[in-house]
Amino acid sequence: MADRYEYYDAGYTIDFSFYGNLWIAQTFTPAVAHRITSVKLLIRRALLPGTITVGIRETDGEGHPTGADLCSGTTDGDTLTDAWPGDWREITLGTGWNLDPDTKYAIVVRALTGNAANKVRWQGDIAGTYVGGNEESSGNAGVVWTSGVEDDCVFEEWGEPPTVATNAATGIIPTSAALNGTLGDDLGEVWDVRFQWGRTEDYGNDTPWQAGFNTGDTFTQLINTLEPGTLYHFRAQARNSLGTVSGADVAFWTLKPSVGKAYAFSRPLHIKRATDVVNEASIAASAITANCNAEIIENPYFNVLLGNYDRQMIVGMPTRAAALGEFLWLQTWGPCWVVPTGVDFVTAENSLAFFRTNGSITQFDETDPLTDQPQIAGTIMTGPQAGGCCT
Repeated sequence: MADRYEYYDAGYTIDFSFYGNLWIAQTFTPAVAHRITSVKLLIRRALLPGTITVGIRETDGEGHPTGADLCSGTTDGDTLTDAWPGDWREITLGTGWNLDPDTKYAIVVRALTGNAANKVRWQGDIAGTYVGGNEESSGNAGVVWTSGVEDDCVFEEWGEPPTVATNAATGIIPTSAALNGTLGDDLGEVWDVRFQWGRTEDYGNDTPWQAGFNTGDTFTQLINTLEPGTLYHFRAQARNSLGTVSGADVAFWTLKPSVGKAYAFSRPLHIKRATDVVNEASIAASAITANCNAEIIENPYFNVLLGNYDRQMIVGMPTRAAALGEFLWLQTWGPCWVVPTGVDFVTAENSLAFFRTNGSITQFDETDPLTDQPQIAGTIMTGPQAGGCCT
């Protein structure tokens, strides 16, 4: 979406006419870098002036327009109103041009097929107050220019700023996430990029600047000092000699650690297992033995770079044979993996449960293992085995 940058809209005390070799210009000085894409001029017609051409040009050391058009566009002057003060007519400038800050440019207008009767009148001010430029006129099609140092033409120039996009965070776990961004229009310059992040939109933390980015380049930064279950905000930034631009604010929640509780059921037996039940007398008193028949792996979404994961044992499962075809049911609170004791654990990232040797998953309901409470139904697929009921 285009923004308005430099403009002047005051006075309406004079018309500056242009036709044939009589050209008019208004110089202007951008305060910030941007790509100019169009201009809006307050103009009206006298009879039928024909096509109006508008171009953006550089200026010389004396502030006069110089060189060829950097970009240009046209409009049909015959469709303008002839009533004072005129129409605000927008003229698009093709693909536009990248304008540098604190540099004077000129909006140059002409109606080459017009004449003294068929002409265009550009609304202006004979006591103009625009500080970034002034009206200019040429009687020989832009060869020599004369400055109207106290005069200004009424205009607006529109364009697009350099852009940087803040993309969604990825790889979110309890203590880390990757921040992502994309450099948009680089205005023909090389940019450095970084992120600002924190628990509010005031951020408070800056990542190091990364150098050498152009239009369409993506960039990322891993933050590994986050707190679990916490809301964070971040935004992308880009900078160079033209200035600094910022992307939109994006927020995300870090994950909460797994609760680490599981319940195992079979039709004839209902056994509750809470964390850290080893050596508890109440468990021993309930006639549940200390033989371990399965392991529960808390938080299977471990850091694959470090290989960290937390094993905790399900203890106290009764040692009895499971009959062939016996239906067993496991309800979990939070994600977990289950494997039989004595069977080496096989990593299966993003799998909720893993049965080997004495069991096989035949049915499970899994929407989002990170947040939901999945239910798994399994049927013993091998012959009777000691301790099979706990899988």
